Amino acid sequence: MQRIKRTLVWLMVAVLVGTLVPLGTLRQANAATTPSAASYFIPDLNEIRQTATKSLDDNPLGSIISRSNVYLTTNGQLTIKGTFSYVAKDTMSVKVEKLNYSDTRKKWEPDATSYTTSAVDADTNASNRFTASNLSLFSGFNRITFTGMQGNMERSDTFYVLYDKVPFVENLKVTSGNEVTLLNEGTKVVVKNQAISLDGKVQNATKVTISVNGGTEVTTSLLEDGTFFSPSLRLNAGLNALKVTIKNASDSIVVNRSIYYYDENKPFTIVDLNNNGTKYSLLNSTPTLTDSVASGTLEVQVLVPYISGHTFKNEATYKLNSGAATPVPADTVEEVVYGSDGVTPAYLLQSFKTPSINFTSGDQNVTLDITYGAFGAAFQGKFKYLAGAVNINKMYYLPGFTPGDVTTASKVDLNGAQVEKADFYILVETDKDPGTVTFSGSYLPLGSALNLTVPTGVTGLNANQRVYLVSGFKSGQQSVKFQYSGTTVATFNANISYVSKNYIYVSNLTDGGVYHYNSRTTSAPTLKITGQYVGFESIKSAQYFVNGLTPTANFFANLTAPSNTKHDFELDLPISAAGPLVYGANQIVFVGTYDDGSGTTREIRKEMQIYIIDDNVSNILKFQPAHIPTSGSVRQAFSFPLLSSYSEAQISNIFDLTGFVPKDNGQYVTKEKKLDITMRGNGAQTLNIYNGTTPIFTLAIPAIEEYKIDQVSSGIRYDFAGNQNDFMLRIRDIDFAATGTQVYNLELINSTGARTKQRLEIVREANSYLILAPVPTVGDQIIVNKNFVHFDIEAEGATSILINKVPATKRSDLPDRFVYDFIGLKPDKSTAIKIQIVRPGATVNDTVNVYYSSSVQIDSQFMEPIKTKHSIFNKSLELSFPKGTLLKSAVQNTNSVVKFYKDTQLLFGVADPNNGIVQKKDDYGHALIGIPTRLESLFGSTANTDNFTRISQVFWISGGRGELYNKGETGYQPSTNGVPPYSNVYEENFTQYPIERKVVPSNRGTLTLTFDSNVVDEIGSMITVFRYSDNGRWENIGGEVDVKKHTISVPFDEFGYYKVMKLRQGFSDITNHPWGRNIMNALYAKGIMNNLQYDQFGADDQTTRGEFATLLVKGLNLPLRYDGNKTFVDVVPELSTTTYDYAHIETAARAGIVQGLSEGYFGPSAKLTRQDAAVMIARALKIKLATNDSKLEAALAKSFLDSGKISYYARPAVSAVSKAKIMQGAPVTLPGQKKASYNFNPDSKLTRAEAGKIAVELLKKSTKIFPANLS
Repeated sequence: MQRIKRTLVWLMVAVLVGTLVPLGTLRQANAATTPSAASYFIPDLNEIRQTATKSLDDNPLGSIISRSNVYLTTNGQLTIKGTFSYVAKDTMSVKVEKLNYSDTRKKWEPDATSYTTSAVDADTNASNRFTASNLSLFSGFNRITFTGMQGNMERSDTFYVLYDKVPFVENLKVTSGNEVTLLNEGTKVVVKNQAISLDGKVQNATKVTISVNGGTEVTTSLLEDGTFFSPSLRLNAGLNALKVTIKNASDSIVVNRSIYYYDENKPFTIVDLNNNGTKYSLLNSTPTLTDSVASGTLEVQVLVPYISGHTFKNEATYKLNSGAATPVPADTVEEVVYGSDGVTPAYLLQSFKTPSINFTSGDQNVTLDITYGAFGAAFQGKFKYLAGAVNINKMYYLPGFTPGDVTTASKVDLNGAQVEKADFYILVETDKDPGTVTFSGSYLPLGSALNLTVPTGVTGLNANQRVYLVSGFKSGQQSVKFQYSGTTVATFNANISYVSKNYIYVSNLTDGGVYHYNSRTTSAPTLKITGQYVGFESIKSAQYFVNGLTPTANFFANLTAPSNTKHDFELDLPISAAGPLVYGANQIVFVGTYDDGSGTTREIRKEMQIYIIDDNVSNILKFQPAHIPTSGSVRQAFSFPLLSSYSEAQISNIFDLTGFVPKDNGQYVTKEKKLDITMRGNGAQTLNIYNGTTPIFTLAIPAIEEYKIDQVSSGIRYDFAGNQNDFMLRIRDIDFAATGTQVYNLELINSTGARTKQRLEIVREANSYLILAPVPTVGDQIIVNKNFVHFDIEAEGATSILINKVPATKRSDLPDRFVYDFIGLKPDKSTAIKIQIVRPGATVNDTVNVYYSSSVQIDSQFMEPIKTKHSIFNKSLELSFPKGTLLKSAVQNTNSVVKFYKDTQLLFGVADPNNGIVQKKDDYGHALIGIPTRLESLFGSTANTDNFTRISQVFWISGGRGELYNKGETGYQPSTNGVPPYSNVYEENFTQYPIERKVVPSNRGTLTLTFDSNVVDEIGSMITVFRYSDNGRWENIGGEVDVKKHTISVPFDEFGYYKVMKLRQGFSDITNHPWGRNIMNALYAKGIMNNLQYDQFGADDQTTRGEFATLLVKGLNLPLRYDGNKTFVDVVPELSTTTYDYAHIETAARAGIVQGLSEGYFGPSAKLTRQDAAVMIARALKIKLATNDSKLEAALAKSFLDSGKISYYARPAVSAVSKAKIMQGAPVTLPGQKKASYNFNPDSKLTRAEAGKIAVELLKKSTKIFPANLS
């Protein structure tokens, strides 16, 4: 016992001593053995592990991150594996953040908007091992933080990675004929065809170009995955240099490769003549040798076919200059070149030297013949030998050069150069220092000399280089011979092009140009003219004329001033009635003369005609009659001084044409006995209105905006708003009691006295009735592309109006007006509609003929009462409902009442795909006033449809609007039949009317749409339906495709727009996925799963409980059932993410598909385990479950080795989905067993790809949304 106590005492002492040691000391001691500050997540890769000691700024705990001390990668996807400790495996996650450097705070800071969060997987086959797969990196510095929990404590480690998004080559291949050969660095490749193509794969690149032997760069075709391929490229016989340039937005790299083209008639790749240590190539050139040593050796490289069992150096012979056959030297160097398989020898590259040959002065020839078995090759070369001469090797044109450092100058081969000026610099390179030998040049064939001088101030030349100034070069295509004195044979010929470009350039005006000024707002306006006399080296005179006058006397003096070496000019000419420039047409002429060098004077002219427009003109935008509101209503008030403050609806009310029928000749026909006259204009100071020729109203228009209401001038009551830039006027209460015609003339006068006039003719008819709608659409015919037409008839004193014996409805807002919607026009023929105007003691009969064209196109419409089956637009749209379906309010009204509507006529339309308009012109002949910009942008948004292509018409289906409030209440509005989305008649546009007026079918229907018959059957799983309802966004609602009929069917719960679309493109992580490409593309195409990021689907991200619940609801097409009464405390009505939302989770909860992790807590963002997925699936499919007893336990034990890990509550569901082959286990081969066993891995988290695979198997068994062969 004493021994035990003593042991405990010593242990306590050790513990106390340990607590006295600072933690930092322990950390340092640990670092000495394992140089890493990471404690809980230890990456396998040492370069990453070491970055844990770095910091975002300089501080005592770690140095600031830099390019030299963090892990560097050029791959945008990074997988980190390693060991974890002191954290629970189910709590691990990783966050990647983009870092930006702050100059003010001198530290790196995370970008709050650029980060990703991913799950970290624990290795199921090894303890304490983790894998973070395919982490998406941001370009630049990234902070990677691993986090895990130990009980209530959070533990984390941070590492730093620099992602250099630089382009690089993964592989490069050359295709020659049918052979494909890898083009690796340092590998010699021989091709047998002159025409080749290159292909390969690059990363982080946006453009790949290829050039051959320094030629023009050819752009390749670059695919999204980095694969590229070139057009056909042509090689020269022998060695060819390929330059491959890979670029992205900020970086570029160059990859050089060499290819030998084996031409059996030209197998020589190198033939160099070595003259006293200097090598001259005889291939495709005729060099000049000037050394005093009159001899040299040939250095030869030749490509010969590989002959098995034979040796070139032992069997080959050569003949030099037709001499005797001589065996090739014993020191011949041989290199084997392998074929496209990289294994089989195909060619031999042989290199050897010949004995010395002697030269004589002048032109020399050299021949070489090689024999190797049946192979033979001959070469003939030429060169010149001029001992002691100064030979010109190269000559360059130096564009834009001024005396200075020549090493920074641009250089262009002089031969073939096109020079810009008559004076230019050239660079000469020789084979030796020319010393003081005179350099000269002469034109061919006449031999006249060039003017050459040696400039001063040139630096950067070596002993064999000289710079000369060429002056007064002759215009044209010139052949020039250059040489150094005494070397009549060692010459250099060059073709140089110089086109004398003498012209007058005006920079800011164009011939025929129109230039606007405003004489009212601009005092003393002027027009500035700038330009240059170009190419006038020896200008003799210059002048200009404006409309025949010369405004400036010193023009030539300024143009040729010593400081004006470029002959620039700048003029500032007044615009006025006195000139020189006037409003209207103006003629401007510039003239210049110069001496062309041969004593001839040439004249250059620049003539321009421009038009100057005075914007101070008055415009009449509108001049028309307007309807006077009836009793109980008031005119639209002129409430603002600025017209831009008025809404479109207010402007429309001011210029209300109700009761006036416009005619093609400009007349307005009416039965109104009183009217207003309205106008809108701009650019005037005075306004006059005449009745015929009698002036009745005059107004001085104010310069500063104002508004006036019910003013009186000369007995005329009027309203006014605006200023001289934009104004409107309303003349009130013009009496029109008598029938006949009245003509009014409007006159606007601007500040210069210019007048603008417009005539208005109004005819008051005494007809017993007036049909305001429908009006003729073509000539005097009424032709429509809908099966209904709206009647609006005005009939004074009528007690009723019958249309085809059905009473029309008398309007309550206007007197003597009757309206009726006639439905049932006969397709592709004229329908005679009988009109009866009933008055006491008399009835007037008439007939209106309306032709209905049933051709299906944009703006086609069809209306009919709700029924069990609708077949519209030649069966391109079919809608069916269960028997007894009618319409009902979408929500309860303020009295908690749901209203039902049984007589509603549904409206079907073909909408404009650009803006959603149906009915661009109504039956009154009025065009749609306009759509609010916000509504048009919402409809046209591609946020959810960017990856899809439309393959059908855009269909509009409307159930009209329900009642607003109750009949008899203030503000009551009755229900309507189906209506267009936008209209001049109804106050609210689609998506803007009160929710109380929204109606939906009382039972779910089925909508079937036809799509493009050219779409192939194989992509049925990529076809879907998008719906645009009153929430103002396009939603992907999937659909079941019948590929034979080219139709797709979806549940119908809401009215709105519908269109069929096809997946156009997916995401790279789907395309590159090893097994899930088809599955995930199909799920994304059907709107069942969404992408996590703009450019990434998130195939390898782990799925959440919320996403899987949403996936099941969407895939099974369950009607959404939700309101404000939530099931889970952590799933609130406002919850909405990319992958799940409140509506779908609440629907799943009410259907019993999901339950909480604990009482009232769902955990939508928690990662989904396989066993929880099995439970959700079994409930969603209503699979019959086995009794949870020992028998089930034994059955699971036979199926899965890890059945003991399956939670008790999940065992029946796991068994059910396993038997249904919806979910399967992972195969495991045990030692000594040949047949694989299986683990279910109940606690493993599902990746989105795995969840998608399970969902597809589920949906294939329960729906027809996917074909049976989708896998």
